[in-house]
Amino acid sequence: MTYMSWYWILTIGALSALAILLYINLSLLKTLFLIARVVPYEQPGGGAGSVLVIGDSTGYGTGASRSRDSVMGRFGNDYPWYRIENDSKNGRTVSGAIEVAKNVSHQYSIIVLQIGANDLLQKKSVDSVVAEMKTLIEMLIPQAEQIIVLTSGNIGATTRFTGEQAAYFETVSRAYTDEMIVITRQHQSVSFVPLFDEPSEDPFVAEPTRYLSADGLHPSSDGYGLWYEKARPFFERIIERE
Repeated sequence: MTYMSWYWILTIGALSALAILLYINLSLLKTLFLIARVVPYEQPGGGAGSVLVIGDSTGYGTGASRSRDSVMGRFGNDYPWYRIENDSKNGRTVSGAIEVAKNVSHQYSIIVLQIGANDLLQKKSVDSVVAEMKTLIEMLIPQAEQIIVLTSGNIGATTRFTGEQAAYFETVSRAYTDEMIVITRQHQSVSFVPLFDEPSEDPFVAEPTRYLSADGLHPSSDGYGLWYEKARPFFERIIERE
């Protein structure tokens, strides 16, 4: 092979690597921008009830245009008399939530666990993630009248992933949802909100530019609105009983 042939091979390889690096960094910059424009939604309430949120970036509201557009922001708008404490952190895994749970000592009307997606994104096995979720839930049952669990829907349906990666994350998202429905039914005080939709029925697939944020991974304000509409009946059933 000639010197010039090697030169072009190395040049093309270097440019390809640079393009990949720029894409990764651009996605990261977009996510950092989305994090910076919101804070986890909290409110003082009127003393009629209390909510603790232990969450990841979706509990934080990353991707929403405003904090009040997140799931808990919308809950707070519907139930302004509820006090909301929001301990959500971008990048948090279930093991991180377990560390938070160790220090929960107060009693709450509702504890919302908006967690689990980062574990699936790290390609931990579904069984191991569900086992850790079970531990987390059982730790918090004594501290709450009711627990509501939300985890992101079909991760494979986001525009961040294509091809084999998208197919993998769709499979694990579906399996995780099925297993979480089973384990949460074992506890009368625990509910799981199934956010997963099959691609043919998934609004995130039909209108990604509306329901996904700029990083192609987190929900937009409208995306969080869809999630809240799925969660609303679970909140309503709890509040009607109080």
